[in-house]
Amino acid sequence: MIEKLAESGVDPNWADNDGRSSLHYCAKVGDLDLAMLLVNLGANIFQPDSAGSTASTIADTHHHYSLAGRLRALEKTSQKPLKGD
Repeated sequence: MIEKLAESGVDPNWADNDGRSSLHYCAKVGDLDLAMLLVNLGANIFQPDSAGSTASTIADTHHHYSLAGRLRALEKTSQKPLKGD
C-alpha cells in the first residue's frame, strides 16, 4: 500500500500540525520494516517535529532501540539535506 501511495506522488515527508511525519509515527510504534521502506522512498531522517525530535530520538524514547540504532546509523552515513530541499 505504501508503495502505491509513493507511486501516486504522495510526499513521504508530509507532516501533521505537530511536525510529525509518517517516519515519526513509525518510530513511535517501533515499525522497523515500514520505517525503512519510508526511508527508501525518500523520507527525511533528519526532519524534526515541532518539539525538535527526530525519528531516531522518538524511537529511543519509546524503547525501540533496534529502530533507533538503524536510524542513527543512517544519520551518520547520510548527508543532511540543505534548507529548502
